[in-house]
Amino acid sequence: MHLATSASMMARLDCAKLRVAPHFFAALALGLVLGLPAAARSDGGALDVASLRVRLNDTPAIGLVAKLRLKSEIDHLMSDLAAFHGGRSTETLDGLHARYDELVLRVTALLEQGDASLAHDLTVSAEHLWTTLADSRQFASLAKS
Repeated sequence: MHLATSASMMARLDCAKLRVAPHFFAALALGLVLGLPAAARSDGGALDVASLRVRLNDTPAIGLVAKLRLKSEIDHLMSDLAAFHGGRSTETLDGLHARYDELVLRVTALLEQGDASLAHDLTVSAEHLWTTLADSRQFASLAKS
């Protein structure tokens, strides 16, 4: 991740902390990980979908109810991504990316309080994960595994 991108994400994270109540944080990062099938480990040490799913599921930083809310929001985003890749969506890829980024920021903010290591790993892996979700072939392979 580029330094400018990191700085931008941190600035948006500060804004997200101010706008969103703590119980609402449960609503990302990754259901993405809770809701997607396993994928192979990525290059460069970045988190892949499977390892992120396991770590989010296991973290004590997010309570059970919050994890359920998060899974629901992730499932909704994944459904919208599937519709986009299938040519059935009125939402743009940029719009979906904005929703993904917001979800990642909220989850990262939640994790910083109780699981700083996972928060860091999610931050440095966010763009890699998005690249996987945005590519129709990689997305399709996630659904098959």
